[in-house]
Amino acid sequence: MTTAKSFGNLIDGEWVPSKSGRTFADHSPSDTRQIVASFPDSGPEDIAASVEAAERAFRSWRLVPAPKRGEIVFRMGEILARRKEELARAMAQEMGKPLREARGDVQEGIDVCFHIGGEGRRLHGFTTPSELPDKTCFTTRQPVKSRQSGRYIAAPGLTHHQSALVQCSVFSGDFSLEACVGIV
Repeated sequence: MTTAKSFGNLIDGEWVPSKSGRTFADHSPSDTRQIVASFPDSGPEDIAASVEAAERAFRSWRLVPAPKRGEIVFRMGEILARRKEELARAMAQEMGKPLREARGDVQEGIDVCFHIGGEGRRLHGFTTPSELPDKTCFTTRQPVKSRQSGRYIAAPGLTHHQSALVQCSVFSGDFSLEACVGIV
């Protein structure tokens, strides 16, 4: 039997333990004697540190041109595609869902990354007449801050509209983030 992997919180590009130092074990729903992995028992201080790190990262991320942001999201999709079977098996083990369904979930993430990656090149806005003489009104798209949570990485906001603070599902989400670390 292999030893269960231990994860940390991904904050400021580093895997760190919770501020409390406490952890919890995640058990497989199909065999509750099996520990899938251990995770930090995070609290408000960890969330605050994560939010602060996301806000700092946003300052430079928003200055990256949208086509480059799209390339980064597309590469994330490529990494997920290369590791699809590994990620699907990890999800099935951690969630107790059928492997076929887990593969579909990973494919959905891949598809979203590829689609949104292409959006980085679809730069458009609107130009409209102004009620003032010699003036033109136009819009541009820029990322804006947003706090999001859920089990999916918020790729749509990464190219044009927002930065994202993502809280992933226990094992599969951390594992997926681990798979994508270092793609920038």
